[in-house]
Amino acid sequence: MISGGAKALSVLTQPYLFHGSPEYFIKIRKNVKIPLLMKDIMIDKIQIDAAKKMGADYFLLIQALFDN
Repeated sequence: MISGGAKALSVLTQPYLFHGSPEYFIKIRKNVKIPLLMKDIMIDKIQIDAAKKMGADYFLLIQALFDN
């Protein structure tokens, strides 16, 4: 993807619904320099903190989950 010109990557980290993994994200982060989006279902600030620690440049936040 990067050799094809990708400027960023979206990495699924939600294991149950999307078969992603934080470990996938960590492996990819170690091997690429372009921005990474951590794609998970964020429901708590601790997940946002974890995304930052793992090197996420961006994370997906679904506002509808927080409207209540």
